[in-house]
Amino acid sequence: MFVVFLYGKPACGKKTIALELEKLLTDVPVFHNHLTVDLTLKLFQFGTEPFKALRANIWIDAFKLAAEHNRSFIFTFCPEDTISPETVKKIVQPVLDAKDSKVYFVELFCSEEQILERLNQTSRQGTGKLTDVEFYKKLNGEGVFTWDPDKVVVDAPFLTLDTGKHSAAEAAQIISAKIAEDSAK
Repeated sequence: MFVVFLYGKPACGKKTIALELEKLLTDVPVFHNHLTVDLTLKLFQFGTEPFKALRANIWIDAFKLAAEHNRSFIFTFCPEDTISPETVKKIVQPVLDAKDSKVYFVELFCSEEQILERLNQTSRQGTGKLTDVEFYKKLNGEGVFTWDPDKVVVDAPFLTLDTGKHSAAEAAQIISAKIAEDSAK
């Protein structure tokens, strides 16, 4: 059992790459971050204590049940300041504790210019994703997306990819090949 844990700033290609990767990995679905965020927003305002608690509990339970039932999946995650390092560790711990299980942390990034360009793409409209360039600039300027991976991610990234240099399909191929290589060890 394994989890491909794709993480990075908004608009760096997490979901797009996850969907391409899903095509390459047999019976490994995408558990997109916004499934949980959108559900939680139906009850609580973003960033409030009840929102953070419910979101974390859903993630923790999903990882725990997946580990118990040997269910691999691809997870997309946008680190931001409403998620503590301790929460991320609690989310992935059931997989790390399970026999013959692994979390592949894959850091995705691209230039700020590419992020600003991607925020306006029509594919992001109506998805609940961040699309407002000025709001992104404000949040980014406040350090909302600045975080220390050593404190948040349990292991060093298995792989780091510049999504500005690779198409989503190429990035998925690279990730898939690297996982296959690791699995063969």
